[in-house]
Amino acid sequence: MKGLYRTATGLVLVVLWLFFAGPRISFAAPFYPDPKGNINDYVGVLTAEETAKLEALADELWKKTETALAVAIIRTTEEESIKMYAVKLYERWGIGLKGKDKGLLLVVAVDDRKVTMEVGYGLEPVITDARAGRCLDEMTPYFKENQYGKGIYQGLLKAAAYIAEDAGVELELNGTPVGTEDEVGDVGWLLGILLPVVLVFLGLGAVIAILARPKCPTCGARLIAQDRIIQKATYSAGGLASRLYRCTRCGYTREKLYKTAPLIRIHTGFPGTGKTMGPGPWFGGFGGPSKGGGFSGPKGFGGGRSGGGGATRGW
Repeated sequence: MKGLYRTATGLVLVVLWLFFAGPRISFAAPFYPDPKGNINDYVGVLTAEETAKLEALADELWKKTETALAVAIIRTTEEESIKMYAVKLYERWGIGLKGKDKGLLLVVAVDDRKVTMEVGYGLEPVITDARAGRCLDEMTPYFKENQYGKGIYQGLLKAAAYIAEDAGVELELNGTPVGTEDEVGDVGWLLGILLPVVLVFLGLGAVIAILARPKCPTCGARLIAQDRIIQKATYSAGGLASRLYRCTRCGYTREKLYKTAPLIRIHTGFPGTGKTMGPGPWFGGFGGPSKGGGFSGPKGFGGGRSGGGGATRGW
């Protein structure tokens, strides 16, 4: 009887402890920061150059398509799923213009090793769930190597190309057009047919070139030709050269003089810019933002709504 009393007392104490102390037990609340710009790195994994390049991409996309691009790099979403976190953060920031809702939010949770893309309601026909997944698939291989800047850039570059194509505009970063490689996959079967044909023609051309070489008048073997510049051509006048025919079998030689065409000036870069075209935005730097010489706050945050579409990946 005494043991039963003790057991009942213990149960009562446990229930009372859970009743009074239980509500005080809570998990850490997710961190919903305020945006500093379109690209927000709250962890410190991006370099200054990487941030500038991503800001330039967001700026170009906003100017050409009125689509707001936002990035939030955080450590963890705590107990909340990254998808729900992105939905709430999107609504909190109001990405995109009210009524148009053309916005795109990328959330990278570094410690959770998860990334999600949240799509605005007005952008869902363009950035479908499948396309969002393809954009994230561009990123995760870089994330595995801790190259967050390059991964984010490659994935968002693909998303920007989809948006620009739908809007009928061409995005340019440092003079380099932004494109998507999806079209290559659509015509891959055609390239698979044409490439062998081209190789066959090249082979035939090489054989014809050999057969077209003149024959040695002494022994009948094919002659080898070697060109030599006698007088260099200029932009205003042609030059003079000689072609020496030689037989490797009997040693016969014959030389023929001929004139060369004037030199042609080749202009690199884009008309009126005076700039040469570089190898792409990841090599060399951007010229900087087009207005004001710096980034001042997020562009395109004006009460936009999330449509709930997008994709999530882990790495």
